[in-house]
Amino acid sequence: MNRKELHDKLCKEADELTAKYDPCKIKTADGVTTCTGKEICCAPCDYLSPEGCTIKSLGCKLYFCYAVQKKYPEVVREMHKIRNKAKKYRLIKMREPFKEKEI
Repeated sequence: MNRKELHDKLCKEADELTAKYDPCKIKTADGVTTCTGKEICCAPCDYLSPEGCTIKSLGCKLYFCYAVQKKYPEVVREMHKIRNKAKKYRLIKMREPFKEKEI
């Protein structure tokens, strides 16, 4: 398995955990967007769409604010397992589209 395939696999694992637990609880009602924390961590990101993240970035997928870390420690523990694999293979800073030298 090359680095891109491993990156994609770990992104999928992170997405599945996030979908299963929904730790951020991002909701929009009457034009107001709320989440588990006080502010939506990824709100200023250029890659955020109404449907969610538009790129595969492990650095983003594996980050949780303090409020989520405190409220959902089991999710954070599982994400740390993915983070450890990503760090081992230097995949944390990779994101699609990949630069040829990253693969």
